[in-house]
Amino acid sequence: MVVGSLVVVGLAAGAQTAKKPVVTVGPDGQYKTMQEAIDAAPDQGEIIKITPGTYKEKLHIDKNGIELRGTGALPKDVLLTYDDSAGTVFGDKPLGTNRSCSLCVTGDDFYAENLTIQNDWERHNARKGEGAQAVALMITGDREVLRHVRLLGYQDTLYATSKLCHVPGDKGTVACQASRQLFEDCYIEGHVDFIFGDSKAVFKNCELHGMTHPVIALTAQSKAYPLEDSGYLFLHCTITADVAVDKIYFGRPCVHIPRCTSSTRS
Repeated sequence: MVVGSLVVVGLAAGAQTAKKPVVTVGPDGQYKTMQEAIDAAPDQGEIIKITPGTYKEKLHIDKNGIELRGTGALPKDVLLTYDDSAGTVFGDKPLGTNRSCSLCVTGDDFYAENLTIQNDWERHNARKGEGAQAVALMITGDREVLRHVRLLGYQDTLYATSKLCHVPGDKGTVACQASRQLFEDCYIEGHVDFIFGDSKAVFKNCELHGMTHPVIALTAQSKAYPLEDSGYLFLHCTITADVAVDKIYFGRPCVHIPRCTSSTRS
């Protein structure tokens, strides 16, 4: 889907990094866990350098200006992973797609580079009806940038969505500017609608890989109204797939109004 007048100039997160404190997460770092470092970040944001290793934590970044920088030789050397799904029961209710994310980013001016974000629920669990949606990254903020990041999952891997276009009670009469996001030199894998949401996102020089499933839908962009300034733009991207994949669709419309939800997708 080509987005008219989509502008990515100004998304260069990290331009103000000199004013941010720098901390390290790892066995020998200031912090042993990712969430501990995130929670301790000051108002101006923070650069978090992550030493190679696997960090199994369910992460939430609600602060502005947080930067995650893997310090390994390759993105695979730093793995942020968790294994919730939409059907995972928390308390007495299923989490739902929105809360299944391994990394949930709601702050603005987020930046990530040289690391891997994964939801491996389907690797260890059988798909049985509803509840198999398992988000690796949910990102809703504005001016977000990811470079050289691997996003690994199956159904609903990347929830690239917006918090700016939902006015309570509005039925599409108010023009809105969706959250702006840039994914550059990234690898994103999955099968059912594995890139979805209503952000205004650019994917540049990325590889989109279909995991084994009879039919692959790369995207389900969920723009709901004509006045909603959102969409996905793919520039110089490569599409690959497992050998067992039969059909691949670039995308499909999300017809649920006022917005697309995972309960309407299969």
